[in-house]
Amino acid sequence: MEAIAAEISHHLQIFADKTGRKLQMELEPGTWLVGHAGVLPAKIVDIVDTGADGHTFLRLNTGMNDFARPGMYGAQHIIAVLNDAIDTQEYVVVGHNCETGDIITPAAGDPEGIESRELRQANIGDVVVIYDTGAYCRTMSHKGYNSFPSAKEIFID
Repeated sequence: MEAIAAEISHHLQIFADKTGRKLQMELEPGTWLVGHAGVLPAKIVDIVDTGADGHTFLRLNTGMNDFARPGMYGAQHIIAVLNDAIDTQEYVVVGHNCETGDIITPAAGDPEGIESRELRQANIGDVVVIYDTGAYCRTMSHKGYNSFPSAKEIFID
C-alpha cells in the first residue's frame, strides 16, 4: 500500500505543479482492499432436513444481524465446515433470526432465492467459517437485531 500511495502522491504533485491545483485523494477501503481480510466463524446450532423434495438447512448462531450482505443483495461467500468429514452433502446455510432474508447461501444474483452448497457433512456444534467478510460485514450489520449481541471483532496482525 505504501508503494501505491507513493505513486499516487507523485502523480498528484505533478498535476499540482502543472495546474497550481493541489488535490487531495481519499480512498474508501472497501472490498478490493480489505474484503479478503476477514472471516466470520459460527457454530451450527440446528440441522433441518425438509425431505426428498426439499433442502437440508444448517442454522448458525449468527446471521443477518452480524452479516447482512448475502440477504441484502445476494453476495456470494466461500463457506467451509471445519471438521474431519470426508463425505459431503448439499446444504442451505441460514442464520438464527427467523427471517426469510436471513440467508447465508442465497441464489447467485437473487438475494431472496436459496441455493445449496456442497459442504463437508456437518453435525450440530461444528464450526463453520464464512470467508471474505472483511469489507462491510460489521458496518452493514443490524446491531441489536432480535436482541442478539453483535459478533466480537478480533484483529490479528
